[in-house]
Amino acid sequence: MTIPITAISMSTGALVFFLAWWYVGYRGHQAGRVISRPIQMFRQFFLYMGIFLSISASAHLWLMFKPEAFPVAAAWAFTIGHIFTYLALIALARMTCALVPKLATRETGVVITLGIAAALVTVITAKTMIWGTLPYYDYAHHVTINNAARAVGVSIGVLTLITMLPVLVMFIVFAAQSDGARRLRSLLLASGMVVLIVSGTIHNIARNGEVYILGDVLSILGVFVLGTGVLYRLEQSIAPAARKPVRAASSNTV
Repeated sequence: MTIPITAISMSTGALVFFLAWWYVGYRGHQAGRVISRPIQMFRQFFLYMGIFLSISASAHLWLMFKPEAFPVAAAWAFTIGHIFTYLALIALARMTCALVPKLATRETGVVITLGIAAALVTVITAKTMIWGTLPYYDYAHHVTINNAARAVGVSIGVLTLITMLPVLVMFIVFAAQSDGARRLRSLLLASGMVVLIVSGTIHNIARNGEVYILGDVLSILGVFVLGTGVLYRLEQSIAPAARKPVRAASSNTV
């Protein structure tokens, strides 16, 4: 019986993201506080990523029941699943707008722009994958090769960088301006995002099993590091401790 490494890594990632989504809400309810808008957006990111990975992992059920149908199922799962990836990235972009006052008035424009870009990438993905070059399962290495078109891989990579890079920079700045638990948490979140960016890029450009295994391993590592950053001292806000008076709304963080 084949043990699909890709399905294991995706299922593990989905579980961690769903737990992170639940835990943030649980801690907010437990503390009796209103969860700040940036953290609400970060929580949405976890939820959408969990859904994306669940859809992607579910395609591997065809390997057990109808292997010949797996390529088409994987193509549909990749296309539909990535819609939730784009929703997750939009949530990160909204979080950035909520944390950066100068971007607050531009949030609607950012969401519309990313939404249009995501729709175009989805159309290209469907055309080149579902009705084009299908994914396939590498039985020798027990991984799924997405076989995504270069245009799709590049487009997803660009959207990911555009939305994740500002968040990554903010976490690094938070770490530099903080100390103790706040600094460690920010570094964990930043490190997890870096690894996820790298693993996602590898998955989209991989053309052989060895490279894809590397992407799977990095994906699991990135998810766990990011999850650790979420769980570690969540009672403190996502931003560094303020050294100057701030708006009262900022006290509502979890």
